[in-house]
Formats: sequence, structure tokens, C-alpha cells
Amino acid sequence: MKKNIVDLLEFDDKFKKLYLVDDLIPENLKILFILESPHTDEVIFKYPIAGETGKAMTKKIKTIDKFNKLGEEALGKLIFDKSIEEIGIMNICQIPMQYSAYCCKILSQYSSDNVIDILNLDFIRASITKKEKNIEIEKYKKCKEGKETIKKIVSEDFKERFENINKAKLIIPYGNVARAFLKRAIGEDKYNQEYILKNIPHPSMNQWSQEKNKIQIEKMLKKIEEAVKNGKNN
Repeated sequence: MKKNIVDLLEFDDKFKKLYLVDDLIPENLKILFILESPHTDEVIFKYPIAGETGKAMTKKIKTIDKFNKLGEEALGKLIFDKSIEEIGIMNICQIPMQYSAYCCKILSQYSSDNVIDILNLDFIRASITKKEKNIEIEKYKKCKEGKETIKKIVSEDFKERFENINKAKLIIPYGNVARAFLKRAIGEDKYNQEYILKNIPHPSMNQWSQEKNKIQIEKMLKKIEEAVKNGKNN
């Protein structure tokens, strides 16, 4: 049986049931969205992009003719329910990287090494998304030795999942963490190919509706519309 990130970090089945969120990869995959990791809504509903960010994504995706009859639900739910068959979603890490997504009472049932592994996930994320001087060093004081080991585990797990899916016509990583791990997994040459759409704003915090991001979002929507039409996958 293939091991997932929970197995690799040596957590138990209870933890897996609570926090593991699988990717959504339809058979007719044409566009692949890659994000960092699940958070509280995704942990509850057990599919990616389940909350308000997912609803904001749906609102923009619906402007494409192919998808204009979709409901208002979060994009993850629409893909989960097979209302959308061309778009897939992967998370770099299938459990939350943000420590705040975990229940402290549940974490207290696990060993200190397990808890440090979760802190390391948060530390990896913080190291990529924030300038070093802004990171809460005290919070991560116990993490430094294990950080690179955990980073390697996350990277290799993502790489294996990514290589085992049907190749998409268009791949869009959202956020610095997704971009960093995708680049690490496939190498710089492949990362720089045109079918990987880089530097698109993350959909959280209403960024897709901000005037300063209008040109980038329109470019993304045009590329998605082109990708859902007939053509050869990469």
C-alpha cells in the first residue's frame, strides 16, 4: 500500500481520518490547480478549496462559457461532485501546514516529536512566505534540526503524487509555497514551460477581485478557457 504524508510522518489512523485531505483529480483532467495545503474548512469537508476561497474561485471560473451554469458552491465541492470534470486540485501537503489548523487538545495526545513535525510544516511555510526577520524564531526554536528532513518528505510525497496523475494542458500553482515545491519537484527547465502559469495571485483574501490583479486574472481565465477546448495534453 502506498504511504501518504500521515504514514511518512508516523501519525496514526485517527490523525489520518481527522486531517488528511486527498487531491481531486478527474479522469478528464485538463487544468490542474496546485495549492499549499488544506486548512480548517478543507479538514471539515475532506476536499480541497472548500471554504470562502473556493466560492471566490467559482465566481471567476463561472465567467468562462463552459462553466457559466455552475452553482455558487466552493470550487472544491463542484469538482468533488463531478459538476466540473476538467479541473483538478492538488495540495503540496495533504495535511495542514499551518499549525493554527490543528486542535491543540488532539495534538496533546501525540508525542513531542510528532508535534515538532507539525511545527516544522508551519516553519517551512513561514520560511517561504515571510522574510526571515519576520519569522517568530522562538516559536520554531525546536524545529531547526528537523526542518530539512520534513521538507524532503513533503517534497518527495508531492512529487510522487504529481508524477502519477494524467498530465494537464495547463498547470497553475497558487502562492509561494506551491510554486517553490512544484519547481523543486520538476526542475527549473520544465517549470519555465508555457503550460505552467506562474505568478497568478492566490485566490484567498479576495485577491482575484482586486483591481491591481485584474490583468493577471483575465490572462488566467483566458488560458483556462483555451485549455478546456480540444487539444493535446502535455
